[in-house]
Amino acid sequence: MCRSLILLAAVATSATLPVAAQETLICRGESAAVSPDGGSIAFMRLESHRFQVLMRNLRTGSETAVPSGPGQAIMPRWRGDGAVVFTAANETKSAFAARNDKTGWNLYLFCDGQVERLTSGRIRETCAAFAPDGSLYFVADATDGKDIPSIVRIGADGRRETAVTLPEAPCMFGDPSVSPDGSLLLRAEAARYNQPWRIVVSPVTNGAERTYLTPVTMAAYAPAWSPAGKYIAFTGCREGDDGWYVYLMPAKAGGSMKRFAKGKNPSFAPDGRTLFYDRGGEIFMSPVKEGGE
Repeated sequence: MCRSLILLAAVATSATLPVAAQETLICRGESAAVSPDGGSIAFMRLESHRFQVLMRNLRTGSETAVPSGPGQAIMPRWRGDGAVVFTAANETKSAFAARNDKTGWNLYLFCDGQVERLTSGRIRETCAAFAPDGSLYFVADATDGKDIPSIVRIGADGRRETAVTLPEAPCMFGDPSVSPDGSLLLRAEAARYNQPWRIVVSPVTNGAERTYLTPVTMAAYAPAWSPAGKYIAFTGCREGDDGWYVYLMPAKAGGSMKRFAKGKNPSFAPDGRTLFYDRGGEIFMSPVKEGGE
């Protein structure tokens, strides 16, 4: 096992983890992501029975809708230069029709007021996230002409390659997130349809080398690195919880975790001192006590 994964797997029962301070309601929406300069969030909001991606200036409160066509748009994430990648289904067709004419959920990039289509998957290509080097990781539910899920990487040179494949079938993937130093890949995995999602980490160079960071008795998804790589935040529910909570664990001491706030889909501000999350269709922010990072 590589050195980084040994550090992640080490149990640290005495680790001190931040807690939430007074939370602030930002707006209606879900799955917020904070811009590289910390001044805006991109998020999705349910409007007239469909999700739409919007960008909100945190200082002025002004909002801008990202053009996405007649379908739905979800899961926005920022690139280092301020562009936003999101998932959209612009074709209002049945799943069967989308499967046979190669339309469906795909990735789009919003940059300088223009939308560019990045992928053309058969059914669903979702959960996009950028690595520090500008490469794009995402979940593809159809691989090589078969309905086999994987995590795919598109490099800065445009070359597409499989980053993580199945440990066993059936399996599901979600929410890839690359560490700030570019060495580790977090994601959610479910080994079976009737088993809970777990948080998993691997070296970016070897997706088969898995370390499970959450127990099989806990459902967990949507992991996110803090900007300096000190903490991992994720959505979790374990015995005794009355719903989904944002949990934190030390990035170099897996096994010790703490509830931060009730909610889901955590996202750190670039300075690591504020955590955004959503609950009940509303987005909140909370300062991270104990100095953040």
